[in-house]
Amino acid sequence: MTPQTSQNKILIIGADGYVGTQMYATLGPTRSIATYFLEEVAGGRYFNAMTMNLSDVIDLSDDVSHAVILYGNTKPDSCAANPEAAYAVNVVSIKTVVDWLNSVGITPVFTSTESVFDGEKGNYTEEDCPNPLHPYGLQKIEVEDYIEKNCNRYIIARLGRVFGSTPGDGTLLDQFVSSIHAKETIYCA
Repeated sequence: MTPQTSQNKILIIGADGYVGTQMYATLGPTRSIATYFLEEVAGGRYFNAMTMNLSDVIDLSDDVSHAVILYGNTKPDSCAANPEAAYAVNVVSIKTVVDWLNSVGITPVFTSTESVFDGEKGNYTEEDCPNPLHPYGLQKIEVEDYIEKNCNRYIIARLGRVFGSTPGDGTLLDQFVSSIHAKETIYCA
């Protein structure tokens, strides 16, 4: 008889956002652990990164190998309007989470953004030098740099604008439709 081996789980920090919801639905509770803040996730664990430590909801017996960091203020206009509040969640709290993950041997998977670039060149690669133009991009690059300097193992994934096709999903196309119905001006490049 072959001994059973435990399968490491993926921690999804911010499973109540669009990407986190999709990831948790794909992996399920047998292969992942979900945390949420604003909207309860069935089987998930409440986590407020501003007032709690990750160790309050995760312990080493959970057998987590990687943690995908998906929470934060991801709206560039909101970050520009209130940079201090955005910095507290997007930089200070994430550095605290990364430090704990690193201390217990969990590999952080940081979701950054293409907004770390200025948009002048396009078709960016990992070798291109970041040049963020607004607080959101500056915050993301600060965390990227911190992770690179302080973690032996890590993954940084720079996402572009995420969108879905389900009405009410709150992503780009849904926001456009809502703005059209409300007769609002849509600003885009």
